[in-house]
Amino acid sequence: MHNFSDQCLDLARSLLGNNLQHINEDGTVTPAAGEEPRVDEPGHAALAIGEFFRATGEVELGEFDLHDLAARCVTQQAFNEDANENGMAYASLGLLSFGASKERNAVWERLLDPTREQLDQCLLDRSDHENHYQAFNVAKSVARFSFGLTKKDDTGKVIDRFVERIEGSSSSGF
Repeated sequence: MHNFSDQCLDLARSLLGNNLQHINEDGTVTPAAGEEPRVDEPGHAALAIGEFFRATGEVELGEFDLHDLAARCVTQQAFNEDANENGMAYASLGLLSFGASKERNAVWERLLDPTREQLDQCLLDRSDHENHYQAFNVAKSVARFSFGLTKKDDTGKVIDRFVERIEGSSSSGF
């Protein structure tokens, strides 16, 4: 009998391995039969791939290059015309899973300059949410500063706004 953590890694390897084939060359994700495609799916895929890499250190899974797949998904999410904060936040966290700075991040190195510029703009754009969606702004702020896209770290301010919004709408006095 394997220990629990080994079983979890085996399950993650199996689930991810079965789904990587559905990531297309352009970074879009082909939905399962009967499902509708989602604009945030490439960002979710980038996070899943990044967290698997972070947990295992593996750069390939089966025949798939995880750095390449993550770069394709991040690129697709950045250029998605139907802007989606959820997908962009997940994509930025996935990108951070490969390294906390652009100098030590193999996925960042694979991104083309137009993608990096688009990412900068996407991570800068924020909506002022009144609920837990404010967490997307926190993720984008952390990524933008970590990758050196801004010299000013406004993460503390964004977290304060997040807590303020929750306190203002919490029914149990957060």
